[in-house]
Amino acid sequence: MSLITVIVPAYNLENVIGKCIDSILSQTYKNFELIIIDDGSFDTTGEILDSYLSIDGRIRIVHQKNSGVGAAYNAGLREARGEYIYIVDGDNLVDNDLLETMCKSILQSRADIVMCGYYVDMYIGHNTYAEEGELTFGDDVFCENKKEIAHIYLDLYSKALLQSPCNKLYKKEVLDGFFFNEDRAKMMVVDTEFNLRVFFNVNTLQVLNKKMCHYVQYKDREQITSSWTKHYAKDMFDCQMLCFSLAQKYLGNYNSEDMKRCRCIFFKEVLLLFKLLIFDKDMAEEEKKMEFK
Repeated sequence: MSLITVIVPAYNLENVIGKCIDSILSQTYKNFELIIIDDGSFDTTGEILDSYLSIDGRIRIVHQKNSGVGAAYNAGLREARGEYIYIVDGDNLVDNDLLETMCKSILQSRADIVMCGYYVDMYIGHNTYAEEGELTFGDDVFCENKKEIAHIYLDLYSKALLQSPCNKLYKKEVLDGFFFNEDRAKMMVVDTEFNLRVFFNVNTLQVLNKKMCHYVQYKDREQITSSWTKHYAKDMFDCQMLCFSLAQKYLGNYNSEDMKRCRCIFFKEVLLLFKLLIFDKDMAEEEKKMEFK
C-alpha cells in the first residue's frame, strides 16, 4: 500500500498539466500513488494524462464527464488507498522535497494535518516562472489540541494558509466522511469550505514555516481564485456567508474570544465584494441595486 495518495484534478490544462505531473514524479519521496482526475476535458489533456501511464506505474487516471472541481476532488478521495492524502490542482507546482518533508513531519509529530507555506508565482512563458509573493505563518508551530488550534485559527485564515489543500498533508482517517461541495455555485470557495469543515475533526496540527508548493497564476487563463479580485459574481456573497458561518461555529466551540475579530475579517471581505459590484462595468444599474438589497 502506498503511504501517500496524491490527487490532482485537471480540466483543459493541456499546456500546463505536464509541468504539474513532472514536479510530482520528481519527488525525493517515492512511496506514493498519483491519482489524476480528468474532469471531462475537451482539449488534449486526457491524451497527455494517458501518455504518462506507460512512464510510471504509480499513476492512475480517472476520466469522468465534466462535473466541476468539487466532484473531481471527490473522485480522487474515493479512489485513494494511501494512509495520507495530498491534493494539488493541475495548474500548480510542488518542490521536489514536499512529500518527503511533510511525511517526515506528520510521522514524527503524529499530527492530523501538516501544513506548509507556499509561493505565488506568475507563469511568463517558455517554462519560466516569476515569484510574485509568498505566504507563510512565520514560525514552526505544533498544536496538540483543539484549543491550541483555535488560538491560531484566524491567523491561518487571514494569512490564506487554512484555505487551500495544496499546502496540507492530511491523515486519511481525519477525512473519513468528508467530501468537497459539488455545487458549482460554491466553486469559488470549494477548497476553503472543505477545510473549514474538516478542521472540526482535527485534534492535532503541525505548521511548517517552510514554503514548498507554488500557486501559479496564468495571464492567458481565467482561474477560480483570481476571479474573486476581477469580477463580481452573484454567488460571491453566499460563498462568503457560508465560510463565515463555519468559522463562527468553530470559534464558538473552541475560542469564542476571537469572535469579534472573525466578524471584522469577513466584514472586510464583504466590503471588497461591494467594491467589485460598484465598479462592475458589465452589470446594469437595476441589477446592481438588486444585488445591494
